[in-house]
Amino acid sequence: MIKGLVFCFAFLVAQLLVLHYIDGRFQSNSKDARQVTTTTTVIQRDEETEDQDAQS
Repeated sequence: MIKGLVFCFAFLVAQLLVLHYIDGRFQSNSKDARQVTTTTTVIQRDEETEDQDAQS
């Protein structure tokens, strides 16, 4: 029975190590994807609107 518990515990530790390794690989990739770029929007006015504003 003790042999079975030791085997289960060793298997659990091995699974946790593998999952920790996989998680680390995914986190390093997601850091690259998290780079945020800011954009500014430029509002272009129609020439007709500018002409009307100039006449007023």
